[in-house]
Amino acid sequence: MTRGLITMAIVLVACVAIADDELSFKAALRSTGVSGAELSHASNAALWRNDKEAAAVAFHRQRGSLILVFLRQPGGEFRVVDVSRIEDGNLGKVGFPRSHYERLETLPVEWLSRDDRLFQVVFRTRAWHSGKRYTASESLLIGPDGTPLWR
Repeated sequence: MTRGLITMAIVLVACVAIADDELSFKAALRSTGVSGAELSHASNAALWRNDKEAAAVAFHRQRGSLILVFLRQPGGEFRVVDVSRIEDGNLGKVGFPRSHYERLETLPVEWLSRDDRLFQVVFRTRAWHSGKRYTASESLLIGPDGTPLWR
């Protein structure tokens, strides 16, 4: 499958939940303070884990992305985890400070399967400077209680 088809298959508008309890996901999303304008922006998309127990979404802002992970809790509600620092880690791989770039974009690209209770998602950051694009990816582990395990 081509990258474009894979992207089209996994990218879903953030406010449209695949999960059975769509209202719970939407309530969790509203609780983050994300504006209606941000929700309607086409690049705001949720990447759901296959079992629908977790989703990740990025909102692009002037000073960097707001990156959130939603973990389904036993009662069906979602715990919201801010993992925006993953963008800083990816920028560190490229080697220039955030202020160096004209544009930044970080997206969740893949949930990785695990045999334990941890969640693992890959985030890709693209950064543009003087017409050149720089790209770095990082996998992030998140505990079931929502604790990100930073590298």
